[in-house]
Amino acid sequence: MDNKKLKRYQVTQSLRFGSGFIKALFVFAVVMELAAIITLIISLINGNKTLIGAGLIVGIVMFIWMFGIRLISENTFGYANISFYEGGIIFRVSNAPDAKHYTLRWCDCVECGIEKTRFAYWVYAADHKLTPAERKEFPEHVKEGVFYFNYAYNTWEEFMTYLPERFHAYMNAEKAAKKAR
Repeated sequence: MDNKKLKRYQVTQSLRFGSGFIKALFVFAVVMELAAIITLIISLINGNKTLIGAGLIVGIVMFIWMFGIRLISENTFGYANISFYEGGIIFRVSNAPDAKHYTLRWCDCVECGIEKTRFAYWVYAADHKLTPAERKEFPEHVKEGVFYFNYAYNTWEEFMTYLPERFHAYMNAEKAAKKAR
């Protein structure tokens, strides 16, 4: 297996936060950005130049803050990618050549499935049966040994190409039951 020639698929197409604290900072920045926009609109209507300046400064600072948090998100999870091959799955933390990576061999795979969260479908393969707690907070609180990605047609097709035959019928039924598109 030549690691450089494997197709790489993005694990997620959304912002992912490593902790609740980072998520709280992002939400705070969004709220402050909205407050700055409202302040600017009110200031422009009333002609208050002091509030216009304050609104612009807060708006610019919060925009930079949101951009920085987005970079933190991408560098901690957003650049993660996954590859499939005859022997299993490779999960890479980033696209860097020396990036940390993990491998799940198909012979160690115990369970596959699709989990529906509030915003997305997640396809997974694991070396253990998922606990109810892992399913409830998927994918934030899964244990080591669970490899997953956002459902996307091209990634799904590649996954199914290499998935062992013993899982095919179940995964196709799971896809139909969850109505993943």
